[in-house]
Order: sequence, then structure tokens, then C-alpha cells
Amino acid sequence: YPPLDPAYAVVGCLSGPHFINSLTKKSKEMVTVSGVEQRKNAKQELFPVLIITGDLEIRTSKTTGKPYAAVRKMSIPCAFSQEIAQQMIGKQLKGEIQRLDCDPYDYANPDTGEVVKLTHTYQYCPNPSNLAEVITGEPVLS
Repeated sequence: YPPLDPAYAVVGCLSGPHFINSLTKKSKEMVTVSGVEQRKNAKQELFPVLIITGDLEIRTSKTTGKPYAAVRKMSIPCAFSQEIAQQMIGKQLKGEIQRLDCDPYDYANPDTGEVVKLTHTYQYCPNPSNLAEVITGEPVLS
């Protein structure tokens, strides 16, 4: 997408009370620790990872054009025991899960076994950008 012209953003298709609120309020994006799993490192030693889930998103299907609900979910290693990790379930953290482009890789759906080629990954960002900061390139004080 081309860079967004701040003047167009305010008077163009992105105008309205929801857009103005997003310009003036600090981001309140939150993720939730929704589970804990065990993984193996290169030495085959087990370590816990937290499963974090983002907020509800409504997307449009590329094949049908119909909306559907989705959440971004990822794992993040932790430096404490499985027992402590279990106690973190339900906790909310400031931040968001961002989608990043990456080199293509094969992913096997654990439910169906279907293998698909993906060109993205997800990354936890503890300090999501405020929309006004992205548009103007300057910090917004509130």
C-alpha cells in the first residue's frame, strides 16, 4: 500500500468518530495468555512456551467474499517452570501479535494433516504503534 496522506486520512474514507478516536487515544491492544505447551530444544530438552492470543478480528474470505471471525495466536518461550507458566493462563499483556512476511515454509495443519505453504509468521510486539503516530510520523501526546 502507498503511504497514507494525513490530510486524506482525516477527510477521506478513514474519517469519522472511530478514526478520530484512534488518532487521539493511546493503543489499548492486549493479548491474552491462553495456554501452555511443552517444546523441545536442539538438545531434545523440554521447555515451556506460553500460547498467546490476540483480539477478535473480522476478515473476508478470499474464496467466498464472506466475513469470518479469527484471532491471531502464537507461542513465546518462557524462562520459568511449567508450573509457573500454568499460573499465567488468563493474564493479559499490553501489546499485539503482528503478521510478518518471511521465506516460504511448509506448515502441517495439526487437525487435518493438510500441508500448506506459508509466507508469513507472527511476532509479539509489546508496544504497538498508535495509528496517528504511523500516519504523522510523530509521537502523539494524550
